[in-house]
Amino acid sequence: MYKFTNKAEKLLHIIATVQFATKHNVSAFTRLSANTVEGAMKEPRRLFKQLTDAGLITSIPLYGFGRLHSRNTFHRVTHKGHKAVEGPKYRYIEPKSINNVYHQSGLIDIALGFIYGFPGYKVEIDYNKILDGYRPDAHIRLTGKGIRPRMYDFIIEFERTRSNQAIIDEKLKRNEKLANFRTYGLSDKTKILYVFTDEFYNVYWRPIEYNQKEVRKLTDKVNYRLKRLIEEARFLPGHKYRFTALHNFTRLNQAVWHNSQGHPTRLISDLT
Repeated sequence: MYKFTNKAEKLLHIIATVQFATKHNVSAFTRLSANTVEGAMKEPRRLFKQLTDAGLITSIPLYGFGRLHSRNTFHRVTHKGHKAVEGPKYRYIEPKSINNVYHQSGLIDIALGFIYGFPGYKVEIDYNKILDGYRPDAHIRLTGKGIRPRMYDFIIEFERTRSNQAIIDEKLKRNEKLANFRTYGLSDKTKILYVFTDEFYNVYWRPIEYNQKEVRKLTDKVNYRLKRLIEEARFLPGHKYRFTALHNFTRLNQAVWHNSQGHPTRLISDLT
């Protein structure tokens, strides 16, 4: 019988919640005292090995051309793993195209940002939510604890390759045509979150690398483009939309978000 360490048990629950993740994704949230990427990877490698050896997680096959490495090898929880944690309903995860893992890695960073950033809430993630034919990257629900727990719904859009004008024309204007959120089983205070980066930004960069000159140059570019996007989106209702940059993914519980009027805000405090 496998005996959990506290850290291994916690990680198993997290992978079950997020549905799939790489060691590289997890490394941004563990061993925060590490001062190199290699140092930050030590704990995820150890924990993933423990869980894999116990038959509780397994790697997801990749297809297509490219080299396999820790950054693009996703793991999922097995049937045995789901029984061990009594976690969310088991879902089969299909083999992944190596052409899509770049976008999906960024999306998982965002999802983990909610799990690690809001530990006092139950986190539920749906990557298949459809609203009148519109399919966002994810729907994330946070449910508080207590007799009358608060519930918060977030529609997630991760934008990496579209121009600012394309985001407005193809996404934001379509968002404005959605019916009342309650129609889709969502809270009427649902927020639509845009997590933005540039197509030349390396989504595999970890916060520990943000002081490097090359990384700072790209994060400055992303921040400038994000500022311009918000300026162009001022026609949107300020209560409904929030914007931030991908490189803030470990700080999503902080005031790294801006509404469509450009004001900085937090996700939870402005909903309560």
